[in-house]
Amino acid sequence: MRIIQPNWPVANNIHAFTTTREGGVSTAPFNDFNLGDHVGDDKSAVKINRALLVEKNLTYLKSLYFSLKLTVHALFNSLIWTII
Repeated sequence: MRIIQPNWPVANNIHAFTTTREGGVSTAPFNDFNLGDHVGDDKSAVKINRALLVEKNLTYLKSLYFSLKLTVHALFNSLIWTII
């Protein structure tokens, strides 16, 4: 498994990574390191690929897609979050 870590200016307690498709057990067309269980890949292969992350003390997060509208009210020093 190939792991890529960003080089960005964030607090020391914030960590992020992404993986490539190299080094997993999924077969074509999902080869090799597919982590998505909703795309038609063999679920046992996805489970093994996710376990490879755990062996490296990494965690798989499920992606959620939504729009976010952020309104900043500087006068009152508050934030209002609205999910649309």
